[in-house]
Amino acid sequence: PFFLYIPMTHVHVPLYFAKQETGNHFIDTVIEMDQYVGKLINFLKQNQIEKNTIVIFTSDNGPCEFKCDLAGNLKSYLGEWQKTKGEGGSSSKMTTWEGGHRVPFVVSWPEVIPKGQVSGDLVSAYDILPTLAQISNFSLPNDRVFDGIPLPFVVPHDDTRTLFHPDVGLLELWSVRYGKYKIYCATNPKND
Repeated sequence: PFFLYIPMTHVHVPLYFAKQETGNHFIDTVIEMDQYVGKLINFLKQNQIEKNTIVIFTSDNGPCEFKCDLAGNLKSYLGEWQKTKGEGGSSSKMTTWEGGHRVPFVVSWPEVIPKGQVSGDLVSAYDILPTLAQISNFSLPNDRVFDGIPLPFVVPHDDTRTLFHPDVGLLELWSVRYGKYKIYCATNPKND
């Protein structure tokens, strides 16, 4: 077994990339990141370990509204869309609206997860450590509390999970998510 963690900062400001292909810095960084992920997957395939290797691709937060010209855009999360769909107000990084917290979370494990499977389960990056511990039959230390739980493809759970969205720096509770429900204590505490 092996563990490889690759923290790609490609889509985080400031943007760095080796080759300009489109003239749009953000798109060029996404293209380069995609190529790196492709090389990793190809390496796993060439060494015949892809089927029994877990690859997790995720992000830490949504786009940054005041730097959208450099770091993606809010598009469907911006005001009107959310109002007409009943999903809340404008959102970005540093808010508790969905665009601030809902991020890609893609898991590939060909021997276990069927290709094309989509899950609506509420998960968190906190779940990665307990998931990997469960899969590798490793016991986490019991002298502390871990916020995550094994991901549903390892240990199925119901949709009534509770997730807390605190501001770690201020140690304040911003929102709570319970299944499909969410309560907002603050939407953007710097302005609320």
